[in-house]
Amino acid sequence: MEKKSFRAKETVLVIDTATAALVLGIGADDEVLASYFAVVERNHLELHTSAIDNLFKKAGLKYEDLTGVVAGLGPGSLIGARVGVVAAKTLAQVLKLPLIGIPTLDSIAASDKGEGLKVATLDALKNELYWAFYEGKKRVSDYRIGSFDVFDSEISNRKARILGTAIQTYRNAFLKLPNIKITRTIYPSPASMVKLGLEKLRRKQVSSIYKLEPIYLRAPV
Repeated sequence: MEKKSFRAKETVLVIDTATAALVLGIGADDEVLASYFAVVERNHLELHTSAIDNLFKKAGLKYEDLTGVVAGLGPGSLIGARVGVVAAKTLAQVLKLPLIGIPTLDSIAASDKGEGLKVATLDALKNELYWAFYEGKKRVSDYRIGSFDVFDSEISNRKARILGTAIQTYRNAFLKLPNIKITRTIYPSPASMVKLGLEKLRRKQVSSIYKLEPIYLRAPV
């Protein structure tokens, strides 16, 4: 008897290039079928095309098997984030697929399995950082940018888990804050992006390929 092929109901490709890491994944029905993660600094553009092709080979799928494309939006490196957003928009347009945007801070928060208040952070350079507060999976603040002193005043001695790339820059400053636990979660994971992307796709929370842009929090100069 011929074996019937199985096709998942929803299959997404996820791309995040807003940090120094290139984060890629293919997921279906809340399962990661193939993933790629590498800290590439500023080489996202040179690496992402071949890495995506290899990802499909690893998953045993074709581009035509996708039902959605997910882009990490930052905040983070604006130039870096644009690489992933443009790639996702191009694929969504060519393949005529829904496009989903996921803020990178949300993906970082979802990558951590700890309980209680979480603060996802990213190094914003210029002696500033990005951050947002989360209770479990729910974001409970706006996306923020500011100096460490501003961050300190907002966290206000609350007990919290610190996540994200700002740990690498501000570790010593974080250690001086009371009630803070520094975690090992630095970058968004392919698994968290797949989960968040599929949730949005099922709720039909999709974006226009003409309007989706990376998150930019700095005031215009």
